[in-house]
Amino acid sequence: MIIDDKIQKAFNQNVEIVEKLGKSSLGTTYLIVHPEYGQCCLKLLEGKATENKKFLERFFESLQECKKVLHPNLGKIYSLIQEETFAIVREKAEGKSLQQILAQQKVFSIQESINIIKEITSGLEAIHSQGFTHKNLKASNIFLQETKIKIVDSSLPPTAPQYLSPEQCKGKKSDIRSDIYSLGVLFYYLLIGETPYFAGTAKDIMEAHVQSPCPDMQALRNDVPAELQKLIHKMLSKKPAMRPQSCQELLAFLNRIELMQYAFAQEKTFPKTQAFSKINPNNQTQGIPKQEVPASLEMEDNECTIQLVSVEEPPEVASEKIKKLKQVASDMASKLKIVNQTLSMLDSVQDSQGLESILFLDEMLRFITMKTGELLKADRTIIYLLDEERNELLPIVDKEEVGSPFELKLPSNVGIVGEVVSNKKAINIPYDFYKDPRSASRRIMDTKTNYRTYNMLALPVLDNQGDTVAVLQLLNKLKLIHDPEESLAEQVDLKGFTEKDHQLFKEFEPSIRLILESSRSFYRATQRQRAAASLMSSIQTLSKGSLELDETLKLVMNEARQLIEADRITLWMLDKEKKELWANIPMADGKIKEIRIPENAGFAGKVVQSKQDLMIPFDLYEHPESETAKKTDQITGYRTCSLLCVPVFNSNQELIGVTQLINKKRKGDFPVYDPKDWPNPPDCWKTSFNKLDIDFMQAFNIQAGVALQNAKLFATIKQQEQMQRDILRSLSNGVISTDKNGIVIATNDSAKRLLGLSLDEKMEGMDIRKILTIKERNFGSCLDSAMSPKEEKSKAQYYPEQTLILHGEKQHNINLSINSIIDVEDPEKICGALVVMEDISGEKRIKGMMYRYMTQEVVDQLLNSEDIKLGGQKKEVTVFFSDIRSYTTLTEGMQAEEVVAMLNEYFEVMVDVVFKYRGTLDKYIGDALMVVFGSPLPLEGHGWYAVQTALEMRKRLAKFNEIRESQKKKPIKIGIGIHTDSVISGNIGSSKRMELTSIGDGVNLASRLEGTTKQYGCDIIISEKTYKTCSNLIHARELDFIVVKGKTEPVKIYEVVGLIEEELPSHKKSLLENYAQGRDLYTSRNFINAIQKFQEVLAVDPGNVAAQMHIERCQDFLIHPPKEDWNGVWKLTEK
Repeated sequence: MIIDDKIQKAFNQNVEIVEKLGKSSLGTTYLIVHPEYGQCCLKLLEGKATENKKFLERFFESLQECKKVLHPNLGKIYSLIQEETFAIVREKAEGKSLQQILAQQKVFSIQESINIIKEITSGLEAIHSQGFTHKNLKASNIFLQETKIKIVDSSLPPTAPQYLSPEQCKGKKSDIRSDIYSLGVLFYYLLIGETPYFAGTAKDIMEAHVQSPCPDMQALRNDVPAELQKLIHKMLSKKPAMRPQSCQELLAFLNRIELMQYAFAQEKTFPKTQAFSKINPNNQTQGIPKQEVPASLEMEDNECTIQLVSVEEPPEVASEKIKKLKQVASDMASKLKIVNQTLSMLDSVQDSQGLESILFLDEMLRFITMKTGELLKADRTIIYLLDEERNELLPIVDKEEVGSPFELKLPSNVGIVGEVVSNKKAINIPYDFYKDPRSASRRIMDTKTNYRTYNMLALPVLDNQGDTVAVLQLLNKLKLIHDPEESLAEQVDLKGFTEKDHQLFKEFEPSIRLILESSRSFYRATQRQRAAASLMSSIQTLSKGSLELDETLKLVMNEARQLIEADRITLWMLDKEKKELWANIPMADGKIKEIRIPENAGFAGKVVQSKQDLMIPFDLYEHPESETAKKTDQITGYRTCSLLCVPVFNSNQELIGVTQLINKKRKGDFPVYDPKDWPNPPDCWKTSFNKLDIDFMQAFNIQAGVALQNAKLFATIKQQEQMQRDILRSLSNGVISTDKNGIVIATNDSAKRLLGLSLDEKMEGMDIRKILTIKERNFGSCLDSAMSPKEEKSKAQYYPEQTLILHGEKQHNINLSINSIIDVEDPEKICGALVVMEDISGEKRIKGMMYRYMTQEVVDQLLNSEDIKLGGQKKEVTVFFSDIRSYTTLTEGMQAEEVVAMLNEYFEVMVDVVFKYRGTLDKYIGDALMVVFGSPLPLEGHGWYAVQTALEMRKRLAKFNEIRESQKKKPIKIGIGIHTDSVISGNIGSSKRMELTSIGDGVNLASRLEGTTKQYGCDIIISEKTYKTCSNLIHARELDFIVVKGKTEPVKIYEVVGLIEEELPSHKKSLLENYAQGRDLYTSRNFINAIQKFQEVLAVDPGNVAAQMHIERCQDFLIHPPKEDWNGVWKLTEK
């Protein structure tokens, strides 16, 4: 059949549908015949998947990248359709999907499952290497074609909840480890026949992914090796950090399990001594028969084995054991030779191959070590592989020592093993080993591992030329009859190893030598090529890095940490000027903090002084200078086990820093460090940096030094550029620089302001001729003259008092300069122009600014005066203070921005009144205003102007508060104090900074009067001097006769009630009359009648503070009469 016209149009050619293959929430999949691609699959997106434009855009972008990835395990994407119809045309996957196969045969075998997962992992690695993930991994998207796996539908949104990772279920961002989780689900499915979580709704399944533990696979299928179950459970960890972190790591685990399966298959061919095991009557399994697995893979300790060996082991048994061991060794050596030959022909090895190879080598050597120990009846066996290039010994232990499973490379000339290497002769130390003086280092190790060595045999393994390949060390000869359940002391044969043991070893030594020689070559090749590949990758990354110093520092540290496999790295940079080392250190809260130390402090300081590498092996705590590290670790909860410091030089061979790497990571799967275990070292860091690490760090630091030098140079250039920008910005003149064509390169804010542009507008890239217009001349012609100067004066043109024409009718008066910019490399060439505009409209700007503080007449007089100098004149003025009441309470709970906004609104209203009545705004004092009437210019009637200002402020404040209350804001209350007096008014300050203000006792008294408004409960209080200037114009009441704090002269004070022209209500008149009578009686010492009058005031106005205050005074005077010379004065004790 033919697809509808819309799709035909999208294809632009006829396409035939063969059959419908399936349908999902994303759309329908068809098998089609395409004229170009032949039989292929068409995924037609439908429904909601086509409605989200942003999703489609991102989705098809990732598909375009997927299309570029070619891998034998990945289905090809042929084309993408993104017009009216959205579709994907991909390769048709031959064979059946894993979903179809499992529906028929239920499960796969162990080896089949591992093979399938390895191929899928290989395909995923190709996807991950391009920086994206599959996202939709499930059994129906994986096809088995005979023995080849094909993965399809990469980057499609996930549709099957059974395969979602916990982070996907939570709606969080997914990454590589999410694919590994989905692969773990698939692995489980292949082995068990169902996914770990499948019951219920999609929501139920997703909740199970997040919360429920993975089912016990061995309970469902009893032939699943414990180590394989452990890996699958690791893949299915709820936390991404606990899963394998990459496909490379996963492949290494799979190869290790395969190797152990192979080793166990070989182990089954060895003759076994008879053993009796405890029988568990309930240990019955059904279904799939349980296969034998090696003891090292078993997780459950449900068997106890006692070996019963005859006193004289039959010769044929021992001979058969040697024969089998030789065969296994020969087979393994052959495999190693083939791999080693392949490696030698390669120029490089990928990281994943190197890691797999080392794990393969490690497991194989452990197996040989274990079988050798069993043959010679040793409780512990160690093979020390000699690295001649570095004079080091790599220990291969038959089993992990309790508390000390670490890989520690030893010098080849130290201790008993070093003696064997040098002398090429065996050393046999019988009981008691500890009495031998050479046992000191082993005794220390035994103490750490809670072990006891009773006797020891060390044997050299020599090559055909008689050179040492390795040393075999056997600890504690076991009795022929022993019970593994007994203590070690009871199992050990105190007679020790014999000549017969030595001879027995000689018989199979050639086989051991064969495998060890191959292993050593294999190890060297793998290590070198892996390290070389890592170094090359790191250097390439550095060369492509940013020039930003902070980014380069992070990049250098990250690449060095990965290259050397260190847990932590600090890049100390040398500050030669301050003689300090500094580094950006991550803190416990995740923030980055710059730390500085003296250049000679710590281990890094030692490297600065010596300019030589410094390496401290495991365990650093045993180093004599480790106390500082211990104290720091105890505080931070860290454990420093090993350290490597390497100097960093720039291209001039100048020391610029030190890379300090801490804690070499040990290969293998180990628990993460728990700070609660301090000071015990964690297993994951029980190893040391080595000579190879130093070599590669030295090579790496050469490139790192260049990168850091470039970054520092770039930072210096950026700093200089910023300095130039700051200088340009700070200039009051407008400055514009252009290229030789007149295109703007840079400008400053002053130029934008002069040209009437907003500071956000970009002038860069515009033609200056279209921006700048001068009224008096043709600016373009002047600029052309500067660009192509025919005479010297054209290079520096100056035009004073020009008019800059702006948009509309606006204009500026400027002095204009046009200067040629000379080419640095060729002084004969002009590379641009510098245009400078000096604004000479200064007087207008100054006037505008001064108008904000005083009236226009005052400003004009000051500008016309040529005698602006320090000093002042004695003048009679009226000083006015106003202040907001309860300002702290009012602003409590308000943000700083809200407080500023409130004050600005308030001052805008009040200052307008000041200027209306010709006052001079002397200063703002927080929330207070100081205003002077009659200075700097004389003002007749200044007292009356000040009182009018106060009364209008009262009216405007009432309207201002109405607006605030409508906005659910607190109203504002103010107090005003006014006093008329002689003061010193003029320029006060220094010759460099003056302030036009007034000073004197009159100013202080006005301020005190403003303060008394709080005590008397009034809003406007004036002095008697001010009252006399306008007594016939206002309603007022004489409040009191007082001496303010800090003064000695009494002053009568008055409350301003209102203007005389405004009729007062009768109750207000009554209040004023009663208060005035009360005051007369009070000053006449008639306190009883005075109290009666003041009570009448309170009857009219219960909140009258002044009346209440006088009642209290009268009551006090009735008990404690005032002195005979009392004249009614009351002395205030508060401001």
